[in-house]
Amino acid sequence: MDTGVFWHTPLTSVEWPAAVTEIPANTFWGCHQLTTIKGIPSQPGAWDNITKIGANAFNECTALTTIKLPAELKTIDTQAFRTCTSLATVDY
Repeated sequence: MDTGVFWHTPLTSVEWPAAVTEIPANTFWGCHQLTTIKGIPSQPGAWDNITKIGANAFNECTALTTIKLPAELKTIDTQAFRTCTSLATVDY
């Protein structure tokens, strides 16, 4: 996945395949309608395979209210959730 691949797109939800282990920098920057992030139902544990969330990955995702951090997460780079003004709950 490339840096900033979904920058300022009108996504409302994202489902991760098990093969993805990193969310690069700026991936969802400005996705103001993004509310849901989860693994693909047919691939149990897919979201939990994420080991790194890059800088500004979710910057300005203002509709995101809750996130459950992946079980294998080792690194959250700077400002990964910057300006997520509705983010009220982070579970780990």
